[in-house]
Amino acid sequence: MFLVSGILSTKQPFWDRPGVLEDKAQVEASLTSTHLRASFLAASTQHSGDWLFAIPIASCGLRLDDEAARVAVGLRLGLDLCEPHQCHFGSLVDGQGLHSFVCKRAPGSSARHYALNDLISRSFA
Repeated sequence: MFLVSGILSTKQPFWDRPGVLEDKAQVEASLTSTHLRASFLAASTQHSGDWLFAIPIASCGLRLDDEAARVAVGLRLGLDLCEPHQCHFGSLVDGQGLHSFVCKRAPGSSARHYALNDLISRSFA
């Protein structure tokens, strides 16, 4: 029996916890790459899903379209987001599509860079 401060707990999560922790340890032990392990640990941290509770207000930039939500969830879970292919600039892109984050010539990277610089500049002003 499980006792909490001398009282038998009647809450279902209390009874489920040992099995969930055992399953989590089993999944974590089966992960073969450091990337998968890091993704799993990041996804299982306490507040990792809090972004799902954000109210989708478009005027504040808090609304994700379907494609952005698909990519966000896919990145978090380490899923394949695209077909492996050759980058326009010669590098190999794997199924996870992580190359787009490091490619210096990726479309949009300059725009994001300038937008971030502008934001930082305005915050100091």
